[in-house]
Amino acid sequence: MDVISLKEAKWHIRRWLGRMTWPWMVAGGLLAFAAGFYLSMVAPALNEVGAMNHRFQELQEEARMAEHANSKLTRLASPAQLAAFYKFFPSERSIPDWVEKISDAAAMNKLVLRQGEYQVIHDKISRLLLYRVTLPVKGSYPNLRGFIDDVLTEVPIASLDNVKFERQKIGDEALVSTVILTLHLEVES
Repeated sequence: MDVISLKEAKWHIRRWLGRMTWPWMVAGGLLAFAAGFYLSMVAPALNEVGAMNHRFQELQEEARMAEHANSKLTRLASPAQLAAFYKFFPSERSIPDWVEKISDAAAMNKLVLRQGEYQVIHDKISRLLLYRVTLPVKGSYPNLRGFIDDVLTEVPIASLDNVKFERQKIGDEALVSTVILTLHLEVES
């Protein structure tokens, strides 16, 4: 810009400012404030609302698709399928045999089993009986791992629910552990 156009611009600004009265200045200030407010608050909020609308539509579509998929998956099992499922689980009369296999696995892995806790839980939904076995075990970490591996291999109806490790002293090789297993058995009618 050359010097003449700058002078001309200053002259126009002074002329407009000279003509403006305080109501026009207040109106101009309010207009500037409104523009700033819109750009700093309203426009970002509108963008966020648009993004939320888009995400809402995506979630609705996902819900429709999941509902459609679930309608295929929620077919009830036939009596023959249920009978085949329950046939896998041994009778509750076989509990002593399974407990003996657990004890044998401990002996094979050179673990000391203290007196355990045994709890019978009746599953209200299925025909299964849950036999929870809580065993305090003392031995080395590799032996404990071998014991758990042997139990889960030799006792296919067992599930490992929890294992707690505790070392009495830092230098001790032996761990004091609590192993919680659940045996899943069929309830006899």
